[in-house]
Amino acid sequence: MTTEKQTHAMTLMRVMAAVTALLPFVRFFMRSSAAMWVFYIVLGIMCVATIIELVKYPAGLRTSRLTICFLAICAISICFSLHWRQFMAWQRLGAFILLLFAVGPVVQTRFISRMKRRALGYIGWICVLCALYYNGLYVFMIVHYCSWLSPYSWVFDYSMSISMLFGALSAIGSIYTAWLLLSLRWKRNNDKSVLSNRRALTKGLFILAAFIISFNSLILTSSRSAIVSFVAALLVMCAMRWIRSRRVPWVGCVATLAVAGFSCLSVVVPMTPNMEVKLSNVEANNDDYLASRRDLWSDRSQEIQKFRVFGTGFGCVDESSTHSYKATTSKFNYSIDPQDGIIEPGSSWMYVLSATGIPGFIIFTLLLAFVFLGTLRGEGLLAGLLCFFAIHMMAEGYVLSSGSVMTYIFWLTMACAFPYTNKRDKLWRAII
Repeated sequence: MTTEKQTHAMTLMRVMAAVTALLPFVRFFMRSSAAMWVFYIVLGIMCVATIIELVKYPAGLRTSRLTICFLAICAISICFSLHWRQFMAWQRLGAFILLLFAVGPVVQTRFISRMKRRALGYIGWICVLCALYYNGLYVFMIVHYCSWLSPYSWVFDYSMSISMLFGALSAIGSIYTAWLLLSLRWKRNNDKSVLSNRRALTKGLFILAAFIISFNSLILTSSRSAIVSFVAALLVMCAMRWIRSRRVPWVGCVATLAVAGFSCLSVVVPMTPNMEVKLSNVEANNDDYLASRRDLWSDRSQEIQKFRVFGTGFGCVDESSTHSYKATTSKFNYSIDPQDGIIEPGSSWMYVLSATGIPGFIIFTLLLAFVFLGTLRGEGLLAGLLCFFAIHMMAEGYVLSSGSVMTYIFWLTMACAFPYTNKRDKLWRAII
């Protein structure tokens, strides 16, 4: 390949990566039908581009057998579902397949794989910007009710209403910047101090500032599931860094472990108004810390017992659910829209089991486990992100929702981690 062709290929890769990274956030911030149509149209264009790449370079094609098998089980679950028409299951499955084909691990080439890894890096910085935005909301809360801001009050109200999503995005930004801190390499210039390397110092301080912004936003959201998942991911990355190099850079070590300690305290101590409100509600209602999810988990448990083999169907729930199918519950406003079938499962793991049955749950678990074990050969970022998602999905049910920004990032992370699983081991390649 000539230099000119390499330049064009690199430019194309950067443009595609930027579009791939920005696409879910356009859907996230622009809550409208137009944004939804733009989202899926761009996904369709990305699928066409993938097909063109596969036609041009068929020799470098890699497919994820477990992912394809999981999609097949999802389709079979709809065939045995009693509620597929009400919840528009086939349409949802089509959108899900479109998402996995465009950004997931279904098919990949070397070019597509490199593009997705670059896109994941862009998403890390976009999550930092989202964290900065959420921090700014708290700064401007002082003038929230000023007359000149009153026409824009809906921005504050909407952003605060989805603080749990901002918590997850802030956690991803924290994980990404923590990995950058752990990956810093400080070089000595002759006998001079490490701090004399101004370029490295400036870079380290910038990344540290981004890390503090992301972590502060994570604490402000008071998302307990995101905080706990972040701590687990941080410990995984620190352990991998130590195993690979037998030493951790002191800047990254001190910063990340100190923040991990503070984050553990934030789970117990009401450090923010949101956390204090949550704790006061728990005390007032004589509930535990899992009360906001207990009804939803109960519904999924009933569905698992009734539909063990094929599940309720992809994107479906059982109409006889005692809590989630009602318009609202007595304490928590979880609802199912009877027109478009939008639901809140409460847990991704439980919903995969209740919706696709035991076969779907086994295949999904094997896929995530194999991919995670494969990332242990890498630098640590992908392992940390997969650890975060594995724990975070216990309390959030987004894994099968094609329109969710978290679903998008999760399957993109799976696609980025997929090459590590079939790099050396032929048996591994045959399974995955």
